[in-house]
Amino acid sequence: EYDGVDTFLFSPDSKRVAYTAKRGPKQLVVVDGTAGKEYDGIAQSTPVFSPDSKRLAYEARRGDKQLVVVDGVEGKEYDAIGQGTPVFSPDSKRVAYGAGRGGKQFVVLDGVAGKEYDGIGQGTLVFSPDSKRVAYAALSGGKQLIVVDGVAGKEYDGIVAGGPIFSPDSKRVAYVAERGGKQLVVVDGVAGKEYDGVDTFLFSPDSKRVAHTALRGRKQLIVVDGVEGKEYDGFLKGSRLVFDSPSQIHSLATRGGEALRVELEIVMRSAEPSGKSLTGYS
Repeated sequence: EYDGVDTFLFSPDSKRVAYTAKRGPKQLVVVDGTAGKEYDGIAQSTPVFSPDSKRLAYEARRGDKQLVVVDGVEGKEYDAIGQGTPVFSPDSKRVAYGAGRGGKQFVVLDGVAGKEYDGIGQGTLVFSPDSKRVAYAALSGGKQLIVVDGVAGKEYDGIVAGGPIFSPDSKRVAYVAERGGKQLVVVDGVAGKEYDGVDTFLFSPDSKRVAHTALRGRKQLIVVDGVEGKEYDGFLKGSRLVFDSPSQIHSLATRGGEALRVELEIVMRSAEPSGKSLTGYS
């Protein structure tokens, strides 16, 4: 029995359970019935289990300092810990989280603090599928940028919510940025065409293509590797782009009061004297 309990969490394999508990003025995390160390507070967004269910991490407060506890081991104390963190890598071996100190923010990866910025984008910290790479959004002097493997990218007016995504093979990175009131998709550091808005974007299963929906005026369209498709009145609410195969994609759109299933097939055609392949779709 405790003075209060909160934040129940099952592990991914459903075999373990953790929750926060209150004992007098202190809070603690209970894992599989075993009480952990007491702190002045436990963040409501934690604890979190690793994907393999074997590890557990949570954010705790001691006095005016905050820290991350992983598998019962305390990390370094900071002025603040970023919301939406800590984050485990897909293989459950690595842990990353945002932290603040002296008015600056940075990412702590495997216990090592990275470069300081004016801010770290909430909910943008992500591991690559192979767990070897890390990317996140950062704020620097009023501009926003994406940091990949510790290397800062080009600055933009803003980074659209959701931050960066890795390709399935972990080799490529894409994100949506804002510049001069327009939005564009940046792939592997190369900025694409500007639109009035960019919505869903994703990599193909083989990691070779990037597709996204775009808004131009009052019309919407699908763009694949920079190649524009037909314009529609809009895409059905709740619909999304889906790669059925590396060369086939579909979505649901509206035009002239009708609902349409849009199916695209990506084709390669050698149409230049150099013999280079051009990407197009039908």
